[in-house]
Amino acid sequence: MLQGTELSSPSESGAQSAPGADAAPSADSCMRSWVKRLGPAGPLAAVMICLPVVGGVVLLGFLRQLGPWLKAHRSPETAFGAAGTIALLIGFSLVPTYMLEILAGWVFGAWVGLAVAVAGVTGAATIGYFLSRWIVKGTLLNTVHDSPRCEAVRRAMLESGPFKAGFIVGLLRLAPIVPFGATNLLMASAGCHPVPFAVGTALGSIPRTAAIVFMSAEMAQLDFRQEPGFIIGSLIATTVVVCVIGWIAKRALKQVTEVRGNEE
Repeated sequence: MLQGTELSSPSESGAQSAPGADAAPSADSCMRSWVKRLGPAGPLAAVMICLPVVGGVVLLGFLRQLGPWLKAHRSPETAFGAAGTIALLIGFSLVPTYMLEILAGWVFGAWVGLAVAVAGVTGAATIGYFLSRWIVKGTLLNTVHDSPRCEAVRRAMLESGPFKAGFIVGLLRLAPIVPFGATNLLMASAGCHPVPFAVGTALGSIPRTAAIVFMSAEMAQLDFRQEPGFIIGSLIATTVVVCVIGWIAKRALKQVTEVRGNEE
């Protein structure tokens, strides 16, 4: 694999790039490039991005009735059922992840809510992964090879062994470059193995999910009109934490893919 090589237009076919002129491949730029190359899978990606917004609005209307009912019927069975429901709703891109993470934290408390939310998000990612792989059937993978830079990133993510693959998937979850459902689609299409994908998703989703769950566990009422000062302050603090984690993860992801690119 040639580092720093980019596809040239016909008029530039004879030109030689100066050594070191191009930076190592960027994971976020290649993820955006892959989104553009989705082809027949484009409508599926659009649904995965847009449908959770609609579902979130619908769920918001029932949240004040659903939350107290679940809290009044808390039990291990309810926790397992909530995790399964989260997996199905998010896995089929019906609602956004943060909405159900807030609900889990408020109903079950900080630690049980975190376990329920992480289990649900991991199950949702797995459902989305296999659904995407069944629909796309490698369409995106065939086009990734056209770009040496993006191929270097793909190989860094997927061909460095299961532990490193899971680590990179975890970084992608920490520093989301594209929405949750679209990331499932891209990883399935690019050929990521399901085991490191699921493990990386579980570990990578913990910090952001914990920030949201712990915030919602402190709310007296599941009503954002109550205690506006507390809600606004908690949202600001949670946003700062998530952004800092994402920034650190994005830098780490860049370093990992640069190292792999330099080895090719």
